[in-house]
Amino acid sequence: MSTAGLFSSSDTEVLERKDELSSSEIQAKTTLERIDEVYEIPRCLEFIKEHACGKVALQFPDYMLTDSVQVAKRLQSQTNAKIFLLADTSYGSYDVDEVAAKHVQADLVIHYGKSSLTTSASIKTLFVFGQREIDKEKLCLTFEKTYPHVNDKILLIIQLAWSYATEYIQKTLQPKYSNLKVAQVEIPRQPEPGKLDLGLCTNTCSECQACQTRQGVVGDSTTDKTTSDSIDIKRPSDIQFYRTGCYEIPLDKDTSVEAYNLFYVGNIESETFRNFILLHPKVKGHVFDPVTLNCSSISMPVNKMLMKRYYIVEQVKDARTVGILVGTMGMAGYSSILDHLKKILSQSGKKAYTFVVGKLNPQKLANFPEIDVFVLVACPEESLIDSTEYYKPICTPYEVELACNANREWAAVAPLDFRELLPGGRHFVEFKPSCGEGDMSLITGKTRAFDQTSASSTDVEVKNTETSLSIFHPFAAARYYSERSWKGLEQKLGKTPVMKAKEGRSGLPISYNISTGSASR
Repeated sequence: MSTAGLFSSSDTEVLERKDELSSSEIQAKTTLERIDEVYEIPRCLEFIKEHACGKVALQFPDYMLTDSVQVAKRLQSQTNAKIFLLADTSYGSYDVDEVAAKHVQADLVIHYGKSSLTTSASIKTLFVFGQREIDKEKLCLTFEKTYPHVNDKILLIIQLAWSYATEYIQKTLQPKYSNLKVAQVEIPRQPEPGKLDLGLCTNTCSECQACQTRQGVVGDSTTDKTTSDSIDIKRPSDIQFYRTGCYEIPLDKDTSVEAYNLFYVGNIESETFRNFILLHPKVKGHVFDPVTLNCSSISMPVNKMLMKRYYIVEQVKDARTVGILVGTMGMAGYSSILDHLKKILSQSGKKAYTFVVGKLNPQKLANFPEIDVFVLVACPEESLIDSTEYYKPICTPYEVELACNANREWAAVAPLDFRELLPGGRHFVEFKPSCGEGDMSLITGKTRAFDQTSASSTDVEVKNTETSLSIFHPFAAARYYSERSWKGLEQKLGKTPVMKAKEGRSGLPISYNISTGSASR
């Protein structure tokens, strides 16, 4: 295999590359007899016919692609709609790929597999998690063995792929465990015709009728449809409803999540579990893996993870040029957070550039060495990126606020849903620039001397020897390149001798084949 640079890939490596899937994501091809059950074909058909969808786009994660053709055939044979398979997602498996769906002018996206359940900005979406096999009896026996005391306060959360079993497990265990709380999956409301943009509702608005109903302020019961079956959730006055991610958890009044022992059913390496632990670092409990049937105690190094994130916050403070990575175009409110980030970065004396690069990798971002730090705008499950292998660090919008907003204080809880940072969100804080005189960098040990007026100031610089001028922001990329010794390819018209044309290099840029022959014009 040919060798490649640190931030480039060889052609052989690309052809031999394999998807890195966790043990819980790898699954065998579904048998034809179970296709209808696993992918909820009847529910999909009912939705398509009910909404008279003419074009339907099917979005599958990598680990479900083996079944995609069979699912498409089932839907195509029983409806008049045109079925399209999205060959590759623009940003990630969790996010609804509106970009690809709009290429075929789809009326509906059926999103299969793992999902952040974020509201779509402009298109109808149907979520199908895929009913993966689970040994319900084994799970219940393991639960009872793990918690022999029936009076213990226990919180049960089931990962989306196995959430269809929630009702059975709840009915089996709750009569025995009086203090058992079962998290329910909350599906986003389907937007009304002509009102597809749901705005910035984060399910915590005090003025929103729907949010008050979810929090138990209005009414005493509701129905939550996680699958084709419905589960009635009673909302007595001594219960408070807490929302985290795509789950709604009924808790006793005046208690927090940390007061319960967590029993998580799913993959311990999943983004959903990681995010829950980061938001609730003091919680203790166990994880049951439905694939391996193993039950283990929670032992994530939360403090170490938070220390890494705080180090990135310090890097943001030192940064002068920031790249904003657009990691979603299907999540309502993404344009608002982009404007918000540009505003606070500008008021903090930093220059911001916006990048739309699709799926991230170190090679792509290494093409922009002038950027000091990147900030990723994406759905909660895909917001945290381990940037160890990247040339420059990647942070979240919350970490940018920590670095630039003097009113924002460091806390053990790190919100990953960027909508919560906007006005109306539960973590919104009024902005006040924090970069001032005497601010010391904990990384370099030097004083940060950012000029607060640099956001509106520009420098005039001669562009060439004639009359053209360039106006640069003090930390603009153009200034970075103007100070480099190599300026790129220059024509030098009239300054080079005329020579006979020769056959040049061929092949890929990473490994050119140099020919010794020549060819005339």
